[in-house]
Amino acid sequence: MLSKYPKRFTTNVPVVKDGMLATSGPFKEPKFEERHGEYTCYHIAHLECWKQCCHDNTVEVQREVLKKQEEMKERKRKEEEEEGKKQKQQGKRNAANHPTDLTSRNL
Repeated sequence: MLSKYPKRFTTNVPVVKDGMLATSGPFKEPKFEERHGEYTCYHIAHLECWKQCCHDNTVEVQREVLKKQEEMKERKRKEEEEEGKKQKQQGKRNAANHPTDLTSRNL
């Protein structure tokens, strides 16, 4: 008996660990895992509700990804600021230890 609906389906879902979106790679992309399911009359009857639920979940995942990206940018900016301050301080120390003013030296 043929049906217009498949009996089984697979979907990629984001991995969540300890309430946080799991990420990987240098760009902190979200991890996904493939899940298998059985398509039942319940799913068919509640298709619109499932679509809304999936949309809401997708929006939630996108917000989480954007939040993580913003946190990474902020962390990188702070690290660059700290590195700049350290280089400035190192330059001042070097200048204090090695004066370049020739008039202050005993010749």
